[in-house]
Amino acid sequence: MKNKYLLAYSAIVIGILLVGQAVMSIETNNNDDLTDREKYLQKLESLPYFLEGTLLDGKAKIVETIDGKLPEFLDEGKCDMIISTAERIQIVEQAREEFIIKYGIDPYPPEEELTSAPSKDELKDYEHYECVDHIDVIEISRDDKSSKSYPHENGYGDMYLALFPAYDGASAPNNVNLLIAKVLAGWVRYDTFGITTGYTIYWNYWDCSDAGTDAYDQIDDFEDDYDSWGVNHPDYVVNMGLNKQSNHNGIALRGGFHCIVTEDCTGLIEHEKSIVSQHELTHCIGHIADDDCMWPWCHSGGQCVVNYWYMWTGTTTWCSSCYNQIDYYIWNW
Repeated sequence: MKNKYLLAYSAIVIGILLVGQAVMSIETNNNDDLTDREKYLQKLESLPYFLEGTLLDGKAKIVETIDGKLPEFLDEGKCDMIISTAERIQIVEQAREEFIIKYGIDPYPPEEELTSAPSKDELKDYEHYECVDHIDVIEISRDDKSSKSYPHENGYGDMYLALFPAYDGASAPNNVNLLIAKVLAGWVRYDTFGITTGYTIYWNYWDCSDAGTDAYDQIDDFEDDYDSWGVNHPDYVVNMGLNKQSNHNGIALRGGFHCIVTEDCTGLIEHEKSIVSQHELTHCIGHIADDDCMWPWCHSGGQCVVNYWYMWTGTTTWCSSCYNQIDYYIWNW
């Protein structure tokens, strides 16, 4: 796969969805404490999931690739159908249009407005805060969890990201096209390590309904469910779950093969999702642990996407120390 096509796809989809997103009328709610967006989401939750009745509604296992061809690492018997990215976008957008006509509301809610990070001069005003935004990493024992080593390139400079959007109505992302475009935009930043970044999307595999909204429960559920699907990815594939809501922006298994990015983070600072994707993959691929707190003075390497405060400010680069560690694990195995 040529990465320029993936970059172009992400940019085009994000542009279309941001510009074209309609703000539909919302029924009033007696609870004046709710924001307009919360009222919007409450209205959506009372309606069927907009992808019901489509190929992506959970009834058949669908694998998506950019060109609709079976990936080399997947046995054909592990899915019911292969579709292309263009076909998926058409399915989702057609379902969206039909939903708007039927219910008078766009299934894509207004995006959460991101809070601007304080400047370094203003940080003294935040000294009384402790870790207000954890994107936690669960430590795992490689001996206990897997006989695999760690994510790395395949000997030809290729690595893949396998996305598993939750399909149950309570956990399925609302604006799934936009969330996918953003996490893929974070993934292609790993091209800087000299690898070719591919992707595969698995529809109707992950049922997240029994995991609730706790990130620890979700990552346990995702890893356990993955073992039951029989896809058996090689070491050059990292698995990422996508869901609607969690108490963290994302979560990852350090040095492992599983991570999650959530569409809506509850109760914590909302981070831009391409950056969350990039950050979580750093834990899997680079074995890098989170800083003990979120402020810039916690990260000795300086400006880096690993640090929460720098994520908050929109940083998409690594410090030299983290970069070198990721590069080492990609190429030395």
